[in-house]
Amino acid sequence: MALGILPLVVWLFWSWNELWFLAPIKASLNGAKLPPGHMGLPFIGEMLSFLWYFKIVCRPDDFINSRKQRYGDGVGMYRSHLYGSPSIIACSHMTFENICGMFVGLEQGPLLQEVGKWFTGMTAGFRAQPFNFPGTAYHHALQCRRKLGAVFRAELVKRKQRGDVASEERNDLMDGLMQIKDEEGKQLGDEEVVDNIVPLIVGSYEPTSVATTWCLYYLAKSPSVLRRLREEHMKICEQKKGAFITVEDIRKMKYTHKVIDETVRMANVAPMIFRQVNKDVDYQGYRIPKDWKVVVWLRQLHTDPNNFEDPFNFNPDLME
Repeated sequence: MALGILPLVVWLFWSWNELWFLAPIKASLNGAKLPPGHMGLPFIGEMLSFLWYFKIVCRPDDFINSRKQRYGDGVGMYRSHLYGSPSIIACSHMTFENICGMFVGLEQGPLLQEVGKWFTGMTAGFRAQPFNFPGTAYHHALQCRRKLGAVFRAELVKRKQRGDVASEERNDLMDGLMQIKDEEGKQLGDEEVVDNIVPLIVGSYEPTSVATTWCLYYLAKSPSVLRRLREEHMKICEQKKGAFITVEDIRKMKYTHKVIDETVRMANVAPMIFRQVNKDVDYQGYRIPKDWKVVVWLRQLHTDPNNFEDPFNFNPDLME
């Protein structure tokens, strides 16, 4: 009897997420079908497989390749369950101190060091399971976000009390956000200013520093690219005769822009981005249900030989 029940238990365990998430939306599909895939184990979904490829064997491309081998290329979409949510995977150096100084006027000191730690803690929670209880990365990230909000909110209050919103001496990002008006002439509220500053600092610091490091690496491995880059820069320097370069000079650096774009493609600073589906969407014969997540797998798009010839070779001339 027990042996007869065991296969049923195993099947139920393996299919639980499929039954739990797909059964409620079957009636609304109206003949549409979901992308191929599997939603993994109860609660954790496919996170074990995801972490295996990303953290253990350090071969993130194989996470997608395994799905392509199992389900085919198709339209480049696969259903999954990641970070606590049903998902559709679509394959379709500036220092921190500089940025905080330019954005919110924070200067070197103990507070800036604490802010750096909080940003590190918050970003660590971006790829964590959403388990909000003490000891988890997600819980710690939420705490760090609240502390950052408190620091920036206090700075905002100080500036309003001093009446130096448009201070020419500072004129940083916080000042700019405090002066922004919408179509009706209304200024951003305090919380809107803070909510904009936090993601802008994250986006300006970590991706920029990582991309700069990768750029130096690729240039060191590609002497011919470095030579052409140097020739372009030296030509502009000779024309300037010791004067500082301008925005117009930067716009003329066509090959430099190609090097930057190729670095972003190869380095894949953000290998994926997440979006929330706010209504049912039909795409290429598949249904993407409302309230699911869409994981756009940029890394796969950037290394697909159908999009780029010899995709693992650093070649700025691809960026035409």
